[in-house]
Amino acid sequence: MANIEVPDGATWGSPNLYSGALYNGNGYTITGLNAPLFSNINGHAYHIHLRGSTVKATIGDNYGLLAKFNGGIITLCSANGSIEIDGNSGTIYAGGLVGTNGGHITRSTTNATLTGTWEGSGWLRAGGLAGDNTGFIVAC
Repeated sequence: MANIEVPDGATWGSPNLYSGALYNGNGYTITGLNAPLFSNINGHAYHIHLRGSTVKATIGDNYGLLAKFNGGIITLCSANGSIEIDGNSGTIYAGGLVGTNGGHITRSTTNATLTGTWEGSGWLRAGGLAGDNTGFIVAC
Protein backbone atom coordinates (compact mmCIF):
# COMPACT_ATOMS: atom_id res chain seq x y z
CA MET A 1 0.00 0.00 0.00
CA ALA A 2 1.03 3.60 -0.45
CA ASN A 3 -0.10 7.16 0.12
CA ILE A 4 -2.66 8.53 -2.34
CA GLU A 5 -2.44 11.97 -3.94
CA VAL A 6 -5.45 13.33 -5.83
CA PRO A 7 -4.19 15.19 -8.94
CA ASP A 8 -4.98 18.90 -9.37
CA GLY A 9 -8.31 19.39 -11.13
CA ALA A 10 -9.56 15.90 -10.33
CA THR A 11 -12.87 15.67 -8.50
CA TRP A 12 -13.85 13.27 -5.75
CA GLY A 13 -17.44 12.12 -5.35
CA SER A 14 -17.92 11.01 -1.75
CA PRO A 15 -19.37 7.50 -1.46
CA ASN A 16 -22.91 7.81 -0.11
CA LEU A 17 -22.54 5.43 2.82
CA TYR A 18 -19.70 3.57 4.48
CA SER A 19 -21.11 0.94 6.81
CA GLY A 20 -18.42 -1.73 6.83
CA ALA A 21 -17.11 -3.34 9.97
CA LEU A 22 -13.72 -1.62 9.70
CA TYR A 23 -12.06 0.67 7.17
CA ASN A 24 -8.36 0.69 8.10
CA GLY A 25 -6.26 3.35 6.40
CA ASN A 26 -3.10 1.70 7.82
CA GLY A 27 -1.70 5.13 8.64
CA TYR A 28 -1.26 6.12 5.00
CA THR A 29 -2.10 9.65 3.87
CA ILE A 30 -4.63 10.83 1.29
CA THR A 31 -3.73 14.27 -0.06
CA GLY A 32 -5.71 16.83 -2.04
CA LEU A 33 -9.38 15.83 -1.71
CA ASN A 34 -11.94 18.43 -2.79
CA ALA A 35 -14.89 16.75 -1.02
CA PRO A 36 -15.29 14.74 2.19
CA LEU A 37 -13.80 11.24 1.91
CA PHE A 38 -17.16 9.74 2.95
CA SER A 39 -20.69 11.13 3.00
CA ASN A 40 -21.88 8.96 5.92
CA ILE A 41 -19.90 6.71 8.24
CA ASN A 42 -21.93 4.03 9.98
CA GLY A 43 -19.06 1.57 10.42
CA HIS A 44 -15.63 1.91 12.01
CA ALA A 45 -13.15 4.23 10.28
CA TYR A 46 -9.66 3.67 11.67
CA HIS A 47 -6.21 5.24 11.16
CA ILE A 48 -7.12 7.43 8.16
CA HIS A 49 -5.07 10.59 7.54
CA LEU A 50 -6.07 13.41 5.18
CA ARG A 51 -3.78 16.30 4.20
CA GLY A 52 -4.30 19.37 2.03
CA SER A 53 -8.03 18.85 1.51
CA THR A 54 -10.22 21.78 0.43
CA VAL A 55 -13.99 21.38 0.74
CA LYS A 56 -16.55 23.95 -0.40
CA ALA A 57 -19.60 24.01 1.89
CA THR A 58 -22.94 25.14 0.50
CA ILE A 59 -26.37 25.58 2.02
CA GLY A 60 -28.35 22.71 3.47
CA ASP A 61 -25.73 20.09 4.27
CA ASN A 62 -23.00 18.86 6.61
CA TYR A 63 -19.32 19.29 5.77
CA GLY A 64 -16.17 17.83 7.27
CA LEU A 65 -12.89 16.80 5.73
CA LEU A 66 -13.37 13.12 6.61
CA ALA A 67 -17.17 12.82 6.43
CA LYS A 68 -20.38 14.78 6.25
CA PHE A 69 -22.00 12.65 9.00
CA ASN A 70 -20.68 10.13 11.50
CA GLY A 71 -23.06 7.64 13.06
CA GLY A 72 -20.35 5.05 13.62
CA ILE A 73 -16.90 5.06 15.19
CA ILE A 74 -13.88 7.14 14.15
CA THR A 75 -10.58 6.20 15.83
CA LEU A 76 -7.01 7.50 15.35
CA CYS A 77 -7.89 9.65 12.33
CA SER A 78 -6.58 13.09 11.38
CA ALA A 79 -7.50 15.77 8.87
CA ASN A 80 -5.62 18.83 7.69
CA GLY A 81 -7.08 21.33 5.23
CA SER A 82 -9.78 23.94 4.82
CA ILE A 83 -13.52 24.27 4.53
CA GLU A 84 -14.80 27.26 2.56
CA ILE A 85 -18.30 28.29 3.63
CA ASP A 86 -20.57 30.18 1.25
CA GLY A 87 -24.12 30.78 2.36
CA ASN A 88 -26.77 33.36 2.99
CA SER A 89 -29.66 31.31 4.40
CA GLY A 90 -30.46 27.74 5.32
CA THR A 91 -28.33 25.43 7.44
CA ILE A 92 -24.68 24.42 7.31
CA TYR A 93 -22.85 22.23 9.84
CA ALA A 94 -19.09 22.38 9.29
CA GLY A 95 -16.33 20.71 11.30
CA GLY A 96 -12.69 19.91 10.70
CA LEU A 97 -13.32 16.15 10.86
CA VAL A 98 -17.10 15.73 10.39
CA GLY A 99 -20.04 18.03 9.82
CA THR A 100 -22.30 16.23 12.30
CA ASN A 101 -21.28 13.59 14.84
CA GLY A 102 -23.93 11.24 16.16
CA GLY A 103 -21.48 8.43 16.88
CA HIS A 104 -18.10 8.14 18.59
CA ILE A 105 -14.87 10.00 17.79
CA THR A 106 -11.82 8.91 19.78
CA ARG A 107 -8.12 9.78 19.72
CA SER A 108 -8.47 11.83 16.52
CA THR A 109 -7.21 15.29 15.56
CA THR A 110 -7.80 18.03 13.05
CA ASN A 111 -5.99 21.13 11.89
CA ALA A 112 -8.61 22.72 9.68
CA THR A 113 -9.39 26.29 8.73
CA LEU A 114 -13.01 27.35 8.24
CA THR A 115 -13.37 30.49 6.14
CA GLY A 116 -16.06 32.26 4.15
CA THR A 117 -19.16 34.34 4.50
CA TRP A 118 -22.51 33.80 6.15
CA GLU A 119 -25.30 36.33 5.81
CA GLY A 120 -29.01 36.09 6.38
CA SER A 121 -31.17 33.57 8.19
CA GLY A 122 -30.70 29.97 9.18
CA TRP A 123 -28.00 28.12 11.08
CA LEU A 124 -24.26 28.01 10.72
CA ARG A 125 -22.69 25.67 13.24
CA ALA A 126 -18.94 25.29 13.05
CA GLY A 127 -16.50 23.45 15.27
CA GLY A 128 -13.01 22.02 15.40
CA LEU A 129 -13.81 18.31 15.20
CA ALA A 130 -17.57 18.47 14.53
CA GLY A 131 -19.90 21.26 13.52
CA ASP A 132 -22.68 19.61 15.53
CA ASN A 133 -22.29 16.87 18.13
CA THR A 134 -25.00 14.64 19.60
CA GLY A 135 -22.59 11.73 20.12
CA PHE A 136 -19.35 11.26 22.02
CA ILE A 137 -15.93 12.86 21.48
CA VAL A 138 -13.26 11.37 23.77
CA ALA A 139 -9.48 11.85 24.15
CA CYS A 140 -9.07 14.08 21.11
